[in-house]
Amino acid sequence: MKLDFRGLLPGEERYDELSSQLRALQLKMKKYQEEGQEPPRELFDEFDCLDRQESQAMYEFLRRRPLVLVSRCPYCAKATWVKVGVFSLLDRFWYHVYSDGREEVSEDSLCKHLFCLDGALSLNGHRPTEAIAPITVTNDTIRMAAEAPFVKPRVLNLPTMVAVMHSFPVADKYTAYPIVYFAERQPPQEEFCIGWARQEYVDHLEGGKPVVFIGRRTDAQDYELRKWVEQGKLLWLDPTGDEQLIRGPVEAFPYNDVLGRRNPYTIKGGKVRNLRSPTTDGRPKVRLER
Repeated sequence: MKLDFRGLLPGEERYDELSSQLRALQLKMKKYQEEGQEPPRELFDEFDCLDRQESQAMYEFLRRRPLVLVSRCPYCAKATWVKVGVFSLLDRFWYHVYSDGREEVSEDSLCKHLFCLDGALSLNGHRPTEAIAPITVTNDTIRMAAEAPFVKPRVLNLPTMVAVMHSFPVADKYTAYPIVYFAERQPPQEEFCIGWARQEYVDHLEGGKPVVFIGRRTDAQDYELRKWVEQGKLLWLDPTGDEQLIRGPVEAFPYNDVLGRRNPYTIKGGKVRNLRSPTTDGRPKVRLER
């Protein structure tokens, strides 16, 4: 899928510049405090001015950030649209720690069959140049399940569950692989799936509002995708441009043998760190909060 949104957003370089200036100013003020001195008043004024400019740039970014088609429901054919950071990894989509696997999806494109938005992100051999997280996000680390696209067998083997795979470019150098699960009959909440770039599942307890259901789990990831296509469990959107749902044959599947990490990894401060790959499904850890 070709994306061209040039001119829609304020310059990425300008936002990066403002964020870097704010961070440098914070460090300068901290140094004064460590030495037992009060930072000069002009530093506070400069910080307030930069903070307002950075907030306005973030507001414009979020307001004008485009919706991206990531999937289509195999049961009702409804298109699945998501506001996702396609211009840079310096986008809050990549930094959120938790979700219910559906909240990132545009409200008017949700359907009753959508179970979870998952995905992979290939760096395509590039070193991430985005050195810091957006200041409006408390988490400073991106956590990704893999570079190569995959499925979670535990999830895909749930009754009536199928997955749809797609791809789109990010920052003109990375490749995102959304993997969206749909079920004709929704599984019980305890079968929750950790969403794309997330570490926790968080949602209201089914039938128990306002109790919040919080869960963590590790699922084994399968990169040998041909068998899932052959079983009719894995579909994909046509990457040539018409974005129709395709069910086979396996020879036409475009995501066989995609190169890249087949293990989780993190990005922090522009540095990539490999994590151990889950080989078996982990026992879910759940807590309830009021």
